Amino acid sequence: MLVGLKSWAGSSGFWPLFLVVAFVVSRVRYYLAGVRFDASPLGYYLQYIDPPLLQDSLLESVFYLHSQPPLFNLFLGVVLKLFPSSYPLAFAMIYMGLGLTLLLTTYAVLVRTGVPVWLGALIALVFYANPVTILYENWLFYAYPVAVMVSLSALVLQRYADRPRRLDLGLFFVLVTMLALTWAGFHLVWVVATVVLPLISVRVRVREVAIAGGICLLVVTSVYVKNYAVFGTFGFGTMYPKINLALMTTMRLPQRQQLVADGVLSRTSLIPVYKGRLPDYRLPPSPRTGVAVLDQVWKSGGNGNWHHIAYLEIADRYYEDARWVLSEHPEVYLKSVRRNVIRYFKPANDTSRFLRPGTANTAALQRAITVSNLVLTGQTKKDGVGWLLVVAIPLSILLAGWLLTRRGRDWANARCDAPLPRRSTIAFCVATLAYLFLVTVLISAGDQNRYRAMVSPFYVLLVGQLLALPLRRLRPVSVAN
Repeated sequence: MLVGLKSWAGSSGFWPLFLVVAFVVSRVRYYLAGVRFDASPLGYYLQYIDPPLLQDSLLESVFYLHSQPPLFNLFLGVVLKLFPSSYPLAFAMIYMGLGLTLLLTTYAVLVRTGVPVWLGALIALVFYANPVTILYENWLFYAYPVAVMVSLSALVLQRYADRPRRLDLGLFFVLVTMLALTWAGFHLVWVVATVVLPLISVRVRVREVAIAGGICLLVVTSVYVKNYAVFGTFGFGTMYPKINLALMTTMRLPQRQQLVADGVLSRTSLIPVYKGRLPDYRLPPSPRTGVAVLDQVWKSGGNGNWHHIAYLEIADRYYEDARWVLSEHPEVYLKSVRRNVIRYFKPANDTSRFLRPGTANTAALQRAITVSNLVLTGQTKKDGVGWLLVVAIPLSILLAGWLLTRRGRDWANARCDAPLPRRSTIAFCVATLAYLFLVTVLISAGDQNRYRAMVSPFYVLLVGQLLALPLRRLRPVSVAN
């Protein structure tokens, strides 16, 4: 493994070995501190198919899944089938392996883009051995796998830009496809834009990119088309943007109850989105489809099944009211956007999942989290923004944009033979970050800092360039490429 990473990172084997040892030591210490993998979301998260259906009707349930991309639920079902009685341990081992992969690939991409090996190792270790990362690593959710795929995508794209090889190009588009089929935030629009980004590389082979990117687009588009043919919705989870708009507008309107009484808004607007259950909406009985995941009102654990076919109509009801509020009271929406921007710059643990009373892992790491957030994000008070994030994120983005220009690259390369990130790698990172910032701030009702954490490897790469820039000017840094 270390030999392979040496080739991928372009560095000596000492630092990868150091990172592996540090990773093992840190995970043992966190385990002794009381951290345990939390597989409980499997039974009640609204994003997940009911576990009995994952075990007994996996392919049918995933095929008819309208509210989520299919890949993560497919992953859950496969693990349940392989380890029906020991799945918590299986998930824990898989996520720990993902953690080690994330650490090593982050180090590799930093080194390959000209960050000194010692600094790359330090940055990777600080970011991915801190207690907030441990919370994500021990939480059964798609956030951590997405972060790993994001890190790998930057690495293989940089490798392909350095030396065009079909394996790296193929891996890049496999990862793009997997991201699009794991989280709905990576929309088809993002996939289309991503296909053209490798063309920025000077030595890119247009025909290879067209073929590999075309296959990626074909796979993702075919799933979108399937959803349109079955449900009349082009994409995954189209109900969530509609519900999020309601949460950002209607649910924050002080006079909402009076408007419902006056008949301006529907009764649906009085039902709390995430507390309401299907019977509360008083819908006409839905014709049975014969597909369990679409007909099941309640999950086996007693929670509502958000994959029921009726939730498409429920989302439309919320959306109609939200459109009226948006047109008549746009200030309510703008206030929500402002709150979203502020939340984007909060530490990644300041989300409902980790702040909920009784969360064991948060309680076990609370003191370490407070110190880590102070040092790494600049959070000086509870529930406040991280002021270091407010400064470092825009600066790193500006630096990345500058490095896309010839003058910026010439200046950064002066007196230094270390490689800079290829333009394709920088463009891919910056475009993705800008796209997801706009999506999560404008059409998501919360957890913007969690979404930021899912693409944190891109921020780590850009911050690494920011920290390494003075060193590039001070002395040459030889890095094998």
